[in-house]
Amino acid sequence: MGSVGGEDFLGKTTEHEYLILLAYGISDRLEVEFETAVHTKINFDKASDDPSSVPSRIEESGLGDVDMHARWRWTEETEDRPEMFSFVEVTPPFQKNKLLIGTQDWEANLGFGVVRGYQWGTITGRLQRLEA
Repeated sequence: MGSVGGEDFLGKTTEHEYLILLAYGISDRLEVEFETAVHTKINFDKASDDPSSVPSRIEESGLGDVDMHARWRWTEETEDRPEMFSFVEVTPPFQKNKLLIGTQDWEANLGFGVVRGYQWGTITGRLQRLEA
């Protein structure tokens, strides 16, 4: 929050978001998504024992994060092997002047995942690298 000090305090944050998600399957292997928080409202109340210069209450509202995703399916699930896919997720900087909402710098995820279905449910595993 921009305050000086090395000690952590537990404040209270309340957040409300309204999201829009648009996804499109370009082919049976390629899918793209666009997601944004069209209205975000966050209230932060500072911990009562926090002596820092952080204001006792911060309220922000407006457009939240804007995320873009692409997924590529390498193999479909068969009886003998799981589905395998790669993905890239990008979040551009947005609301740079806000403390609580938006993203202040570029973020990107690159990863690989597997999906396996069973009679009792589905398991998904993902490995990813976050670049911020």
